[in-house]
Amino acid sequence: MGSTSRTLEITVLSCEDLRIDRRLVKKNTYVMVRTDPLNYRTTKMDTEGGAYPSWNQKLTIDMPLHERFITLRDAKGERNGIVNVSVKVKVPEYYLSSNNNKKVVPENNSFSMTSKPVPAIPIGSGKNFGIVIGIPVLGVNQV
Repeated sequence: MGSTSRTLEITVLSCEDLRIDRRLVKKNTYVMVRTDPLNYRTTKMDTEGGAYPSWNQKLTIDMPLHERFITLRDAKGERNGIVNVSVKVKVPEYYLSSNNNKKVVPENNSFSMTSKPVPAIPIGSGKNFGIVIGIPVLGVNQV
């Protein structure tokens, strides 16, 4: 029986231009990563960064296999500012061989990994402004 989820390692780096009711946030910001109502992780509170907080904190959470994107939203479910994160799918420990600790992936499984930060990118210009909010974590043909 196969696994029903993949473990993600999400490094929450920073945010830019965070607002509440169109006013810049002054202090006490944190990030919650949630894959369902009962499965979530939070960063420590940033007390001094205001609307431009930073954490550089790793959170590890399981994500169901049927999910293909991470969506960046605020508590109200709206787009808010720019969130900079790094996302990596963790390879289970039993895939590590004893030969120089190299990762061994069985033929029938594939993994998509990145260690580079994946920023949310502002798009549009003038008054028509939006933010890219989807980060693919697994390719279409991957299990």
